[in-house]
Amino acid sequence: MAGSMVTLIIPTMNRSNFLVRLLRYYYDLNFQGCILIGDSSEAMHLEHTKKAIHLFQDRLNIIHKEYEVLKGVEWFWRSLDFVSTPYVAYIGDDDFLVPKALDQCAQFLDRHPDYSAAHGLGVLFTLSQSGAHGPVKWLGPYRLPVAEAETGAQRLLDHLSSYSVPVFSVFRLELWQLMWKSTHLDMTFGGELVPGCLATIKGKFKEFDCLYLLRQAHERRFLLPNLLDWLTDSNWLPSYQVFRDLMAEKLSKQDHVDLDEAHSIVKQAFQVYLVQAIDRKFQHEKNTQGRFLRFRQATRSIPSSRCIWRLLQSLRHGELRRQIRWEKLSLPALKRPSSKYHDDFMPFYRLVTAGVNLSSPV
Repeated sequence: MAGSMVTLIIPTMNRSNFLVRLLRYYYDLNFQGCILIGDSSEAMHLEHTKKAIHLFQDRLNIIHKEYEVLKGVEWFWRSLDFVSTPYVAYIGDDDFLVPKALDQCAQFLDRHPDYSAAHGLGVLFTLSQSGAHGPVKWLGPYRLPVAEAETGAQRLLDHLSSYSVPVFSVFRLELWQLMWKSTHLDMTFGGELVPGCLATIKGKFKEFDCLYLLRQAHERRFLLPNLLDWLTDSNWLPSYQVFRDLMAEKLSKQDHVDLDEAHSIVKQAFQVYLVQAIDRKFQHEKNTQGRFLRFRQATRSIPSSRCIWRLLQSLRHGELRRQIRWEKLSLPALKRPSSKYHDDFMPFYRLVTAGVNLSSPV
């Protein structure tokens, strides 16, 4: 039964059109897992959502919890009281996780205790109009993390030197509980870096060659603070110190190394992460090449910068190769019946392009 061992954890606020679209998707595919919704919406959106839940509840196991506005990662640890499955996966109300892929990931984790998480392939898409429905304007690959080195230190270095968002994977429940304890940190550390790096230290990340995540980019999408705002925020240094000390403690225990060595590894990995983040920032600015060359000149005086520069160059070439390989995840390719991902893609595609009629679920 697809996804029956997995609980989907979904926070939402005033985006009932996206949430109802998602519920209809899982209704059509007869999803057998649990759908756990933390809802901080206003009355109009709550009413819309409750109407959909009433129509879909004969086939879906939905737990709908209403809250005042939840801050930061509050919903992630509050949700733990309601999870009864051995595996969990986070999903935005505007995104999709393919049920068959969820089941494949859960079954793999059942057989491989040295893995923290598993996922398939991701795509990012946009619509030609605002909202939850309309023609698909663009669709392309969305990278998810892979970390299969034997030591926690190497996995952490690999993860932070080629960063991608880790929280969309399928996780073991006991690890998920551990990932969301640091609720007082800023959203970048508390919502991504701490949980993702902790999970990477604890075990490997597996990627399957199947369609898994379909993530929508739109004007109402939640975004983390931009790099400069994050680095200059008054809560940055205290959050970094908690991150640094927690990762060093977990790494020391995982790899059986002394705490000073673990601190050094965490510092090295985070330095590479920051340089990579700056690199991405420069690439997205105007006059990219000139700015990037000035950045290269500026970093020559930084210790270890030559090593970091070479790493960034290799990552860029790796991205190019990956983009070539992932041509199979373009919109024309996915719509072709010959594509191995076609059958998993079309239920999403038909729903998004056609819309949802709440007069009847069938």
